[in-house]
Amino acid sequence: MGGVMTSPFVSRSEAHQKMTHHQYMDGIGYVAHSGPPELPLGRVVSSKNCAPPPGAKDGSAHLLKPPGGHPDMIMLWVAAENAWRPTHPGKGNRLAWSTDHLMRSGWEYLGPVKKKR
Repeated sequence: MGGVMTSPFVSRSEAHQKMTHHQYMDGIGYVAHSGPPELPLGRVVSSKNCAPPPGAKDGSAHLLKPPGGHPDMIMLWVAAENAWRPTHPGKGNRLAWSTDHLMRSGWEYLGPVKKKR
């Protein structure tokens, strides 16, 4: 027989320790994965920068351009994982996406969000 099977469902606090390894699904909760999502295989759609300037504060808001002509999106920086998280996660997506994953998927970093005065 194999080892002890663990539940793929975890608490919010556990999921937020490694956001690229977890997703939230409405009506189900936080689901654990063995790692971040696989990178697109065999092709790099873009080699444009997808990371903020060095020293960007954790949780700071920035503007990113997704591929395919979709509108620019505000994302929040997750410094500990070198990743971006959406301002409103949902639709079964990961809690955060690594800069490498987004870059290879065609995303581009545009700059910090300017605070309104």
